Amino acid sequence: MAPPIPTFHVSALPSEINTLPNGKARKPPIDLENCALKEMVQYRCNVDKPKKGQQGVVICEPVVRFYRQ
Repeated sequence: MAPPIPTFHVSALPSEINTLPNGKARKPPIDLENCALKEMVQYRCNVDKPKKGQQGVVICEPVVRFYRQ
């Protein structure tokens, strides 16, 4: 299993990306204003349990994710 990934609030993103894993500041710092904002749509699908004599129903919901490149 992969190690847990720390979570942080979106307002802390600039300070999180400009700090290296060892705690030192990144040089040169990354300016988020210069990075293009992109979006990607993924789908989360769940299977409802089938009722007697019927097949299960697959229900998919879109999940929009934003990222910078």
